[in-house]
Amino acid sequence: MYGMNLFPVEPPARPWRKAACLSLVLALFATSMSATAQAPSADSCGTLSNGDYGPFDFRKPHHMLAGAEKNHFTPKVERLISGESRYDVGGDLSFLLVMYPNHVRALMAMMRLGEKEKTDKPVGARHEVECYFERALRFRPDDNVVRMIYVLFLSKKSRQAEALQQLKVVADTAGENAFTHYNAGLLYFDLKAYDKAAAQARAAQALGFPRTDLVDKLKAIGQWTEPEAKATAPAASAASAAAPL
Repeated sequence: MYGMNLFPVEPPARPWRKAACLSLVLALFATSMSATAQAPSADSCGTLSNGDYGPFDFRKPHHMLAGAEKNHFTPKVERLISGESRYDVGGDLSFLLVMYPNHVRALMAMMRLGEKEKTDKPVGARHEVECYFERALRFRPDDNVVRMIYVLFLSKKSRQAEALQQLKVVADTAGENAFTHYNAGLLYFDLKAYDKAAAQARAAQALGFPRTDLVDKLKAIGQWTEPEAKATAPAASAASAAAPL
């Protein structure tokens, strides 16, 4: 687990049990926003080194996480109400994301903060919002949950081509994780890449994923065809039966 229930890490066994969590987040962030921007670079987003304070992988248990969240990620910070102690919300989120670049809920909160303040760089934040995605993926390029949130961010900015590029990485590296294929399919659907959404739905089905929401959505707009049944070998059976003893 990621340590937070809202965004589970992709578990190796029966991951679809947590699919509703990511699906809910996708729905919460479905509204698009118009903007144009260039993806930030490592040079503009700063070094990842943070001395004795990271960076640490949020997906792995670490003894500093509880204290960092207690001081910088309280409910009022996550809800963007106010910061803790001497920090404002942007400062607290930034502090946590420097320690744990792939802290999923903090990334989501930073994205919402930029939207709330209508700025690329929220008050108190050390970097622009997009830099926190660049830093997280530079730190852990295999974190597909972060990458899918970045797809949401790019979609909101009307940068569909870049969103599709990031989503292709997710689909290509999902392997046998039905949970990831399913959620990649939902994102493809939202980006109107229906053929790719269907391909991800089939991949999830083939891995035993039980939910039908994505398939139902594709059926509703006439973008789904049932996969062909695996061919049997009646001819071979008949030939074997007819073979002389």
